[in-house]
Amino acid sequence: MNTTETRDFEVHNPDFSAPLKLQLLETLGSDWCDSSYHHDALPSISKDIRSSDGFSDSIQIWIPNSKNIDKDKGLIDLFFVQLGETQDIQTFSTMSEAVAAVNAFEKN
Repeated sequence: MNTTETRDFEVHNPDFSAPLKLQLLETLGSDWCDSSYHHDALPSISKDIRSSDGFSDSIQIWIPNSKNIDKDKGLIDLFFVQLGETQDIQTFSTMSEAVAAVNAFEKN
C-alpha cells in the first residue's frame, strides 16, 4: 500500500486520526505502512524490520482517536509504540515523542 493511501474505519474516528496517520507516514518514510484493522480501537502504522537474531520483526505505532481519554467510550489520547514484537509497549503524549523513540531505536 502506498504511504499516502490509508484505510479508516468509523471506530478509529478518522476525522481526528487520519491527519495524524498521514503526518506520521510522511515523517517516517516509505518503509512504513498503514496496519490498521477494523476491529482495533486505534488505527496503526508499522514497519517491517529484522530482529537481532535475523528473524522478521516489526515496529508498530498506534495513533490516538481523540483529544481526550474516555476508556468507556473507547477514546484514547495517547500514542503507543512497540519497538519489536517481543518488546513492551511504550506510551507517549505527543507525536514528536513517539517519532523520537522510533528514531532512537532505529539508530541502534
